[in-house]
Amino acid sequence: TGLPSSTFFFFYYFPANNAWYASGNSFYSFRSTNDGLTWDSVSIAGSQIYVSTYYYLDSNASTLVTVGAFGLINSSTNGGANWTAHNSLPYSSTLNDIWYENMNGKVIAVGSVAPTPMMYSTNGGTTWSTDPGLTIPVTLYGIKMINSNTGYVSGSSNRIFKTTNGGSSWDSVSTAIGTSTTLYCPDFINENTGWVSGSSGRIFKTTDGGGNWSLLTTGVTSTLYRI
Repeated sequence: TGLPSSTFFFFYYFPANNAWYASGNSFYSFRSTNDGLTWDSVSIAGSQIYVSTYYYLDSNASTLVTVGAFGLINSSTNGGANWTAHNSLPYSSTLNDIWYENMNGKVIAVGSVAPTPMMYSTNGGTTWSTDPGLTIPVTLYGIKMINSNTGYVSGSSNRIFKTTNGGSSWDSVSTAIGTSTTLYCPDFINENTGWVSGSSGRIFKTTDGGGNWSLLTTGVTSTLYRI
């Protein structure tokens, strides 16, 4: 099929060119335009000074953004044909997830706790701040922005944080989750109703914007990285 037998962390459907993308390789993402029947490699090495395993990919119109180890971010504005490496970032640890509004607006990337688990930009990544993550004491694995103001991040030690001001500050909303779980992926259908998946096959659901969470029965015990 053209898809190598290696670990893939994320599969993403990109409606702008009717294509699926798979991330998780150090040099390439992989793209399918026939619903996974065959796959082509798409080089994302760009002009970066070293390579990285890429964990996540996000899209908006014809723009793609990847994040991965060593704090690397690569972007493409033509559907993956060409990539730009963003080497000069105030971050050298692993980035696990990214969301961006557009290439001139807000960008939020989350990852390892050191030095802080978040990078925040209001100008499409031209300049960055790590200040919004200073109050978050855990590694973050996932981010879900419902709109440009409200969103959620999740991470280790069963922690979930919520923003209502576009990511400039975050409040903990996971006090109702009593069991120790690494939470990898939040997903919401509106500002109040959403789910988060994690270790030991656990999925939690909220219907009041994170005020309360209920543990759902999944019947599995393996880690659920995406939902």
